[in-house]
Parts: sequence; structure tokens; C-alpha cells
Amino acid sequence: MISSPVYYYRQFENDINHYSNNYYIQKIKKIFTIAFPFISLYRPIGKPLTIGLSTLRGATHIPSIFYFAYNKKYKEASFSFFNSFMGVIAVSSAIFNNAKGMALSSFHDVLINFRDSFNSIKKREYKTLLDNSFNALNNSLFLAMLLFGNIELAVLSLTFQIAFELYKSLDDFKEKNYGESFSHLVMSAIRAYQLKPQAKLAHWKWTTDVKFEGTIRQAKNGLVYLDIDDEFIYQINKLFKENNMEVPPYFGKGRTGAHITIISANDAKKYNLHNIDDIGKKISFDISYFTNLKPLGFKGVDNLSLVGITSSQLESIRQKHSLSGKICGSHDFHITTGVKYKNA
Repeated sequence: MISSPVYYYRQFENDINHYSNNYYIQKIKKIFTIAFPFISLYRPIGKPLTIGLSTLRGATHIPSIFYFAYNKKYKEASFSFFNSFMGVIAVSSAIFNNAKGMALSSFHDVLINFRDSFNSIKKREYKTLLDNSFNALNNSLFLAMLLFGNIELAVLSLTFQIAFELYKSLDDFKEKNYGESFSHLVMSAIRAYQLKPQAKLAHWKWTTDVKFEGTIRQAKNGLVYLDIDDEFIYQINKLFKENNMEVPPYFGKGRTGAHITIISANDAKKYNLHNIDDIGKKISFDISYFTNLKPLGFKGVDNLSLVGITSSQLESIRQKHSLSGKICGSHDFHITTGVKYKNA
């Protein structure tokens, strides 16, 4: 599973009691649908958003449990209990790893979509069935991207997001909901912007001669890393030359060159992980996304470009030495491909 998806998504209207037909509740759901996709574009808010909305999802279904149970509608009461339970589990997971909370919420959304689709079939509401089917596919693709973390799924998920937003925009326009229609149209353009670097990376993956494998080595300071072909960094940096990044300062005598950190020097020293028996092993990996970020704690550095990496073998090596499968517990394996220095 990846911990840093290239975009944030959840079916926001499911975060409020699924059974409520109250006029004002429906208006709030519309606001959720319009506003929260834009709010979620600010990446640092991702974790608080998952925790807050999953809490809301769990809490707003609690009254329905008692209402339906009191009226002996046990099937509906069970569904409300399940919705509330899934909200609580998503909150608990997101506290430790936001991606796990997002994955649970997306899985929950898929189950709701399937249930709504089944009800639409029974009622012969075919337009609603179409909407629920699109939602199910949208949520499933996002969930698959989180779980399997390869670049192809990121491209496929974002591509469907664009098509889905355009479909909703047209649908709202026909219903004369012009505000909603415009917001979906804008969001489709934003998704297209998010898709561009991922599509470039996917194309590079399928056309490059660089092998996605490396050899485990250990530096003198204890750092355990996967030594990979230096061309990986040179080619990616050239591919995204419009970002004006410099090649990272990894090259030269006594330096590691292109690499993926497996165990940091601090962890190697703390847990006495020197001359481990994994040194010299060949390991394969896959690429999952491209991103830029402003680093914390890197003096003089304004921006970094990274390629996210997935590898069950690398996770197993860390776990074998009593470390979490992820760097620092929740960070994906990655290759730093570019650096932008302050005042450069």
C-alpha cells in the first residue's frame, strides 16, 4: 500500500447519514460534494480531513441505529450500525496511517454503492443505477491505486476521475444546477493537471531501458540502501526539466549515487544493524507516482521531486530487522530525482 497518493478522494456525500431525506441535510450533502473536493487539494489537510469526516460518518448513523431498532426495522438498523462501525475503524486507522483510513473509507463507499445499485435495480431506477455504478467504479479504482500502488493504476484512476467529473457536470447542467455543474467542470480540469506528470512517468516506464532493480549496500555511516542505475535520476530529471530541478548531490567519489533508502543511518546505529546478511542481494521494485514537495528539515532546500516506490521485498527486509514496513512508519520508499535550492 502507498502512503502518499497523488490525489485525495472520497465520496463525501456518504459522510452524512445515508438514510436522511431531510431537506437541509440534502443541502449540506450538496455543499459537501461541491466544497470538499477543493478543500482536499491542500495536501497537509488530508489526515485531519479523513479523521474528521470518518468521525462524522460514524456519528451521524448512530441515531438511525436506535430509530430503526425501535421500529423493528432490523435490516436498516444493521446497515446503520455497519456504517457507524466502518467510520470508527477508518478513524482509528487514519490516526496511525492516513492512507489506511482513506482505503477503508473507499472500501466502505464501494459497499454502499453496491447496495444502492441493488436497490436501484429493484426499483427499476436505471438512471440512479448508472450513477451508483460509476461511483462504484470510481471508488474501486482509487482503492486499487492505494492498495497496489503502481503508476498505471494512478493514471487509470485519474483518467476515470476526469470522465466522471465531466459526466456529473453535464448531468447537473441538464438539471439546471449550474453551480454544481461548474464546480465539476473545474475539478475535471484540476484532475487533468494532476494526471499530466503521472502519465509522463507511466510512458517513460514503458519506453525506458532502465531496469527497476538494484543491489542492497551499506554505507560507512550505517545507511542501508538499494543501489540503482544512476540513469534513473538523470532520465527522470530530464523528463521533468520544466520543474527547473537540479540533480541531487549524490554523485561523486565516496557518495551513494542513485539509491533508495531502506534503513536510515540513525536506525542502523540505534538498532546496531551493521553488516546485515541482506547486503549484496538483488531486489526489484515498481514505481507508483511522481510528486514535488517542500521538505522539512533540509537546510537550504526549497523543493524536492520524488518518485514513489513499491516493493514488498524492501518492506520484508525492514520487518525482518524489527522495523516498520514503511520509512518512519508511514513514508513510502522513494527516489529523490531533483532538488531546488533556495534563492536558486
